[in-house]
Amino acid sequence: MPDNNLKTRIVAQMIVDNKIQSSYEWIFKYVKELTGILPKVFITDSDSVVNGAVATQFPNTFHMHCIWHISQNLPKHLKNILGFKFNDFMKDFYIARNSLTEEQFTK
Repeated sequence: MPDNNLKTRIVAQMIVDNKIQSSYEWIFKYVKELTGILPKVFITDSDSVVNGAVATQFPNTFHMHCIWHISQNLPKHLKNILGFKFNDFMKDFYIARNSLTEEQFTK
């Protein structure tokens, strides 16, 4: 979260011993209470448990998935499924990812 000098600051750190939505909801609830701040944007690694907790605790926040994490997960989940088509898929993915305009994206 940026401070009044526009420097990014760590708001909270946590260690969880389970990966259940209610744990993340509890964490997010207390971060909200302690900071009094509702983020405009929340970026996560697209974990379904965290997605649910963000939706519950920050319903009006724009939730985005981190493109780096998405690009790391594509080979894990699609390489075997796409087989020899995977490399072409990744080329198209990076073109789409790097598009700055709708025209570039639709080429």
